[in-house]
Amino acid sequence: MVRELVKWLVTAPDNIPEEERTYFGMVSFGSLLGFFLHLLFLIFFIALDIKVLAYFNIASILIFASGFLLSRVGKSNIAFSMTTIEIIAHAVLATYTFGLQAGFHLYLIGSIILWFLLNIPIRRKVLLGSSTCGVCLFLVHNAPYAVNYDHISPQMMHLMNLSNIFSLIIMCMGCSYFYHNAVKEARESLQKEFARSEKLLHNILPRPIADRLKHEEDVIADGFAACSVLFADIVGFTVLSQQMSPKRLVSMLNEIFSAFDNLVLKHNLEKIKTIGDAYMVASGIPFQQGNHALKIAQFALDMRDEMKTYSSQNGVKITVRIGIHSGPAVAGVIGKNKFIYDIWGDTVNTAARMESHGKAGEIHVSNLTRELLGTAYIFEDQGEISVKGKGMMRTWILVGSANDRVWDPNSAVGA
Repeated sequence: MVRELVKWLVTAPDNIPEEERTYFGMVSFGSLLGFFLHLLFLIFFIALDIKVLAYFNIASILIFASGFLLSRVGKSNIAFSMTTIEIIAHAVLATYTFGLQAGFHLYLIGSIILWFLLNIPIRRKVLLGSSTCGVCLFLVHNAPYAVNYDHISPQMMHLMNLSNIFSLIIMCMGCSYFYHNAVKEARESLQKEFARSEKLLHNILPRPIADRLKHEEDVIADGFAACSVLFADIVGFTVLSQQMSPKRLVSMLNEIFSAFDNLVLKHNLEKIKTIGDAYMVASGIPFQQGNHALKIAQFALDMRDEMKTYSSQNGVKITVRIGIHSGPAVAGVIGKNKFIYDIWGDTVNTAARMESHGKAGEIHVSNLTRELLGTAYIFEDQGEISVKGKGMMRTWILVGSANDRVWDPNSAVGA
């Protein structure tokens, strides 16, 4: 019960501004503590028949109660300032009433610390701290050391001094604890947000490209002497989409492309982008790899199998048409807003032509890609076909692997 109450006191409600969460617990708990402490002061001053301080403590009780309530509604700055001013005024009045020997002037030291914890510009902190320091020095120089009361013994004055010293130590320790704890929580929250933003950034860009972008490299562009590019288009999706709700359409496409994304990670490839229901992948980018053709060929076979499984399990008539070509390409980041990592060159255009000239459910590859794959896979010769923008090209259909062994995407075979 007590633990839950303390947690409620120091945990900022959702409506509290982010900039005030750092010291919310300190203000909330400190205001409540000050409320009960001044209740004790009130009883103490009434018992000593010190009317001026008794009346002042009634006002102090109201100030600390208001400070607690203000902190709960997102006004911690106001609450912090009110309670700090009260501490200063209380210290001055009590010092002139009992003298320096009672130790009330020591609270001014704590007030200086409080000003520097307040969420205000540093110039104002220095001004308020310096002003409070001046008040403290003025008191030490001008206030009487001792004020004699017939009904207050020297032992009582000594006890008052000890209690004020103890209270000041507790106040400083409490402020330090709450502030340190709040800063620790803010740092952990910042680290979580940083990790989240890093994850999002690396989902958009390859890690090395993201690192270069963060270092404010002006132009990010790299040439690759050899890589493989794959284009895939979902056949039958356009017709099917006309029969679906927008939510179901996007959900279906997300399920398919998420499965493709998992295959990209499995084969250590680089997803470039999606355009509508088309999917583009590169191998050998952004790191040069000698077995780029082997890796993308196995990815294409897995992609084809994935679509067969999805179509069967969901009772939909869709398949995928895939095209692959290998060769040189240029890769880089374009744009300032919503930028992407993209690749360009004749290799990209030819891979797109392989896809558009292919057939549903088949993997259409160029002659160059077929030569790089060697005897590792089975092909069907398509002979020479007329390819838009390229003229006559000899192409092949990738049927499957030449053996049933488990293929390791990190293998150096074909390098």
